[in-house]
Amino acid sequence: MTRIYSVPVWVCVFAFMLTAMMSYTTALAESETVDQYACDAELKTMCADIKRGHGRGIACMKRQEKAAGMPCRVLLRSKLPRINEALSVCKTDLMQYCPTIKAGGGRRFECLANVDKGLSKNCRKTLDSLPF
Repeated sequence: MTRIYSVPVWVCVFAFMLTAMMSYTTALAESETVDQYACDAELKTMCADIKRGHGRGIACMKRQEKAAGMPCRVLLRSKLPRINEALSVCKTDLMQYCPTIKAGGGRRFECLANVDKGLSKNCRKTLDSLPF
């Protein structure tokens, strides 16, 4: 009996699905329609108990990122340069108020959000400009 296909069909199907998934995430990242609304459902369910603003939404979403839907994860990754810029602007405040807080999972934003008074004007303004 001769084989018609030299590559098993499941390999072709897997390659097709992987290519489609990669194209979808790339298109989402480049799409103008992917904005802060991509995370609305996650904010309402996973972060319902937080008061938004001053980086609290970012902190919560970074903690919940693995459980978030694909559009929200793509949005968070697309905002990384802005998030890193905010951390850079708040570097002095981080050293003063959050010196022992480890990076990752939104912990530094959560720490800064819990500082009631004393944050520099630039840091507060930057945190308020974050998407959620």
